[in-house]
Parts: sequence; C-alpha cells; structure tokens
Amino acid sequence: MQYYSKASFSKIEMRSKIFEEFDQLLRERTRMLSKFSLTKYRKLKTETDKNVKNIYYGKESLYLGHFCPSLIIDKISNFKRDKLKSTLSKNAKKYVIYEVDENKQLLRMKEVHSYGTVFETYIIRNINEEVSVTFLDGEPTSSVATTRAVYEAGNIVRCDFLTDHSILTELYNYDEIKNNHITCVQIYYVPDQIDSDNSREPGELKSPARRFEIDIEINNQKEIRKLEYWEKVNGKRKVSLIYRGES
Repeated sequence: MQYYSKASFSKIEMRSKIFEEFDQLLRERTRMLSKFSLTKYRKLKTETDKNVKNIYYGKESLYLGHFCPSLIIDKISNFKRDKLKSTLSKNAKKYVIYEVDENKQLLRMKEVHSYGTVFETYIIRNINEEVSVTFLDGEPTSSVATTRAVYEAGNIVRCDFLTDHSILTELYNYDEIKNNHITCVQIYYVPDQIDSDNSREPGELKSPARRFEIDIEINNQKEIRKLEYWEKVNGKRKVSLIYRGES
C-alpha cells in the first residue's frame, strides 16, 4: 500500500511550491490515519506478532527513540537516542518496548505509561519508504508525530517528522567524490502563521518555514566525526553549532 502520493518523493527545491508539497504531506497523513479501521489494525498487529524475533527496552519514544532515522537530530537538539537494553529495569513505570525482526529492523514500538496507557507505533515499509503509524486502544492517533524516511542505495535521503501543525524535513546529499562528506538541508514548516507569506522561500523574512544547513563528516563506520550546523536567515548564516564525535 502506498501511504504517500508519488509527488511526495520529489526532492524539495527552494521555491514557493515547497509549501504546496508540505501541505499535501499533511493532508496525506490525515488521510492515511483515517484509513485504519479496527480490522486493519488487528491484521497489522497479527502480522507484526509473527515477525518479532527480539525485544529490547529503553526510555525514549520521541522520533522512534533508538531507531530514529535522522542522522543529526540527536546532535543538534535535546533529543537523546535511546540505548537498547535486553532487560527491563525493576520498578520501571514509564518505558519503551522495541520489537525487531531477524534483521534488527524496528517493527513496533510500545510506549508504556505508569497509568497503563500503551501507545503502539508500527513501521510500514513500502519499497524505499518507511512510515510510522501510532495507535491507542486500536485507534490511530495523530497526537504522536508520524516519522517518514526515504532511502536510496541503503542511505537515507529524506526524513520527515509530521504533526498536526508542523513538518520538520531533512534532505541529505552524499558527496560522490568525498565519500565521508554529507550535506543536509533541514526545513521547519508551520502553516497558517499570522503575517507569513508563502511566496517567501524558507529562511526568508516572513516565510512560514525556517531553513538550516548542516555539514557532516563521517568515519569508515559511518559514525559522525564532525558536524557543523547553522540557520540560514535572509541568505546569511546565523547560530552556528559545531559537534565533534568521540575520536
């Protein structure tokens, strides 16, 4: 099943039509969630149950926790990528369960709260695209961000985090000459802002979107050695941040 239209696969150009694509993605997300009946949820749950090979535990559910597809978000924000544990801590009241297949790919994540609520997030895979869908008591919920990742030749080329009111998108470009160098454009879009102007490109004054640019250097194990991150405002770089990995 195709959860997003083919138009959503196009790489974003820095022009006004980018906002049309973002608005389309938000509509597609709403449509996708509305398509899941209780019967479809039960079918998805049964198929997932059959393919679970290992179970791990953690604390962070944001952005899929340990399995967050972004290369950078744990380096430039307060988000911390979870470490997998094979056992659950004693007296744990709030925790995350990661269920993976034989290739250690995430199939389902369960966020358990002290008052008994369990959010179930499933990963739907379609060719080169992965999309998360979250359920509460068998019903799809939009209160949890939808994560979407697109891959080419095993490398992530686009990552989207969609909520009811915003999109955070990351676009990756891999240097064919310097294979240890990656560049990324990150765009944060909030539609329907007062006094915003959709004819303004991301990063321009009164644009509904902010633009960030990231230079990434990786080692042979594809671990980040160095990362430089800055916001682009009216064509100028601002708020620079440098991250250096362990040597």
